[in-house]
Amino acid sequence: MQHHCPYHVRIGARMAALTVAFQAKAKAVDPRSLCCAVRDVDAAYGCEHPLAVELAAFASCYPELRYAPDALSGAGDRLMSSVVRACWPERVQRADIDG
Repeated sequence: MQHHCPYHVRIGARMAALTVAFQAKAKAVDPRSLCCAVRDVDAAYGCEHPLAVELAAFASCYPELRYAPDALSGAGDRLMSSVVRACWPERVQRADIDG
């Protein structure tokens, strides 16, 4: 499902998720930042968007990850990749390719 939201709101949500990803890579995640990022990404993209799914998975694993710095950093890398993919333009249906 396409979730329609103003472009600047989606940018803010991606920045919130990127903040958490950088914090994870630095092995120092602020739980309030994580909570705000989850809320912002869900509001901007919807809970079924790949970025929202990846961020929710990160949030659910965070209680264990915070005691494993290397795993937290790796999760930050995966989250950063999801943020980058969320910046890609959406696929446009083409009659000559999609039928």
